[in-house]
Amino acid sequence: KENILSRDYNELASICDDYLRRFENNEDENNLLTNLFNGDHGNKIAELIVKSVLLSMKYGSNEGIKRFSRLLQIVDLYPKTMDLIADKLQEIPCWMFFDCLYQITAYLDKPIA
Repeated sequence: KENILSRDYNELASICDDYLRRFENNEDENNLLTNLFNGDHGNKIAELIVKSVLLSMKYGSNEGIKRFSRLLQIVDLYPKTMDLIADKLQEIPCWMFFDCLYQITAYLDKPIA
């Protein structure tokens, strides 16, 4: 059974990622997303997603593990999140990444590696 913290971090990541994906796919009704993501806010929301997913993993979330491949995409699109990921990964047991090995190896030839 998932604990409350991991569930809440996953929910926050899900909501933020939904809006970030809509923005990335230009699904902007009434310029709401343009206003939300103006300036550096896109990077801030990407950082919030990264923190939330990694914290959910830290608290043992299987859902967080499933979302890890999205973090690799986010780092690719928002390079400012790389330092945050590198820092937070230290807090997560390495066995949690076994299911993500294929996604991780796909990025080995890219700058984020």
